[in-house]
Amino acid sequence: MTSRISIARFGLLVSLLWLLTACTSSPAPTVPSAIGATSTSPTGGTTAKMLEQRPLHIPTIEVGRFCPTTPVKRASADFGLAQGNGPAYATIGAEKISPHAVFDYADAEHFGTDVQANRGWGGQKVLWFINPSYTGLILVRGRQLDGTHQVRFNQLDQQLLLDSSMGGTPWPNFPSYTRLQAPGCYAYQVDGSSFSYLIIFQAIVNNNA
Repeated sequence: MTSRISIARFGLLVSLLWLLTACTSSPAPTVPSAIGATSTSPTGGTTAKMLEQRPLHIPTIEVGRFCPTTPVKRASADFGLAQGNGPAYATIGAEKISPHAVFDYADAEHFGTDVQANRGWGGQKVLWFINPSYTGLILVRGRQLDGTHQVRFNQLDQQLLLDSSMGGTPWPNFPSYTRLQAPGCYAYQVDGSSFSYLIIFQAIVNNNA
């Protein structure tokens, strides 16, 4: 009889200890669902969405006024002459270093092989390259200074996103097309994690370029 009572008491004690442990243990963490997920930079910092939310600060100038272009320089011996303060640079086909940057482009009737797909937009190749010291995303947008026309990229995209973790080494580089509808004075706005600057160029139609 005593043995049976001891066994019963032991079972009761085990049950009480189990309940006490269950009540005092930490609850399982709740995993939040992804809301409005966006692409992140290679370092997990500034996202594409954050760059897109920055306002354009491209100025306007009167029609006929001199276009204050960004000087052409050699930023790297591995690439052609380019514009930009860095870490991102744009090559626009310049053949010599000059304070006045001219961008020759083909109009919509002469750009590519599918005139209908151009929808009135001409264009020209532009190679972008990034200093290896920068890691992250860079967003490029643009518009006309002496008019109302916009800048488009590649297949008429409204912006160009450059990812320094791609594009080769040691200088990541990105072939692209800048698309325009009319000649004039234009600017790219280049935004990165801790900078924003303009690259200004004079666009001229040259269907033989």
